[in-house]
Amino acid sequence: MKVYISTLYLISENVTAYAKKLNPAQQVRAAKFKDNTRRMQFILGHLMANATGKSYISIGYIDDMVVVAASNTAPVGIAIADATQEYDTNAITQELNLPESKTKNEFLRNMTFARAKFKIGSHPWSRLFMRHGNYIICLCSSRAFDMPKLNRFIPSL
Repeated sequence: MKVYISTLYLISENVTAYAKKLNPAQQVRAAKFKDNTRRMQFILGHLMANATGKSYISIGYIDDMVVVAASNTAPVGIAIADATQEYDTNAITQELNLPESKTKNEFLRNMTFARAKFKIGSHPWSRLFMRHGNYIICLCSSRAFDMPKLNRFIPSL
């Protein structure tokens, strides 16, 4: 399993050129986004996913950060949250059917796990939490995996 991380500023000066590197279907989807930040998240996430060459891909994003988990052996899920952001914990707890959390860190772990778990479509065999600056990242898979490192992704034109 591989995990990649990148930021939107790497593509922000040449978004149109990077969008042209996507496959035709992805280009059509990217063009439909009205919000420029969401469009760049889509483009960067799919550039990263396409570059992995793996069968199972999961993309997570928040603010200017995009993460991608990729595996050839089993479905993977990844989710990211900003630990400095304020969340409506009651609404999210109800919406995602989360267990009650005693601390903000516990809430963030529960929330990212629920989102990552949803992406694999079954109950995960293993899960892992990582910290990257102010971000907490949850990675899960339907198979056991070794501790991956966060690999920096730098797109090329």
